Amino acid sequence: YRNGTKKGYTIGLQEFDSIFSTYTKQFIVVTGFPSSGKSDFVDQMTIGYNMMHGWKTAYASTENVPHYLHVDKLVRKLYGSTPSYEDTQKKAWKDCIKHVNENFFFIDYEDGFDLDKVLRKGQELVKRMGIRCLVIDPYNKVRDKENLDKSITDYTNLYLNKVDSFCK
Repeated sequence: YRNGTKKGYTIGLQEFDSIFSTYTKQFIVVTGFPSSGKSDFVDQMTIGYNMMHGWKTAYASTENVPHYLHVDKLVRKLYGSTPSYEDTQKKAWKDCIKHVNENFFFIDYEDGFDLDKVLRKGQELVKRMGIRCLVIDPYNKVRDKENLDKSITDYTNLYLNKVDSFCK
């Protein structure tokens, strides 16, 4: 109490950072109406964590396919604009592309997303690439196939407990 509570990790948006910060080993749920910009905001958060704290991110996303379109969105957010042809010849643009390739990864399964597979791949990427964020977007399309026969309450509880255990 003498020094106040430790401030969590922020994303570099002053107004948002003044009301929200996070810590490692926890998960964040972003909710809202359909098409209200949740995925774009999560992208902005992961970019902020990356730029401010060096966090790498893996995405298990059915919202942002094909992946090259998602990469394009990330690059434009990092670069600050949609590039012209001349921009794409500049070192800053090439450095931006390289940065995205080295810090943002994409999990994909041709036979559909399964929570256990996503978490196993996330665990591998923590060890192999050093990711600090795993984005599941939207979570309701990444099914916990092991518990589909449970009631909605039990299914949700088991799902969230798996994600919480992964985070810790």
